Amino acid sequence: MTSPVKRYLAALLIALLGFGLAPDRLRAANASDSASEAVRVIGSELAAAAETGQQDSAAGRAAMAAVLDQWFSVRSMALAALPDPYRDAADAAYVAAYQRHLTRAFVTRSLSAGTGRLEPIGERALERVTIVGANVIEDGRIVRLVEFLMTRTDTGFRVVNVTVEGLLVTAQQQNDFRPHLDAGGLPALIAHLEGDT
Repeated sequence: MTSPVKRYLAALLIALLGFGLAPDRLRAANASDSASEAVRVIGSELAAAAETGQQDSAAGRAAMAAVLDQWFSVRSMALAALPDPYRDAADAAYVAAYQRHLTRAFVTRSLSAGTGRLEPIGERALERVTIVGANVIEDGRIVRLVEFLMTRTDTGFRVVNVTVEGLLVTAQQQNDFRPHLDAGGLPALIAHLEGDT
């Protein structure tokens, strides 16, 4: 049985792997590019990392980790995935375990991700975040909506959270992480993330 967070991560991965832009079009989005273009590049780089992972799983994990490092604010997502009482105690070991967990989930799901594509449908700039909405299209039909919550940086955009069908991935993770936290605090959660149990 698959946990809800793994289902949402799988849906996110399918969406992100669906771009299919040619590798020669990959370019890091800079401050003058739109958030939608940044999402396109992220999707292309994740697709390339997944392809690498099909040939060599260790190289695929390294490539996925590099994409997460470059484009995602993993610390922000890791903290958002914790219930409030645990956030102050979160340390580098937890953030690292969270990133390895995401990387493994992306690599695991990449082999069965399908051939969908992600079609940005618009972006909305708010005071602190830009939301990029995108449809996941498979076999010519829309199968789900994904939204990327992004912040502008000096060099472009970074993903600080993601919704799949309107549900924040980190909100679902809070629900999934709570039993581990209740059983043994952050050490138990880190053990869970490291073991993907």
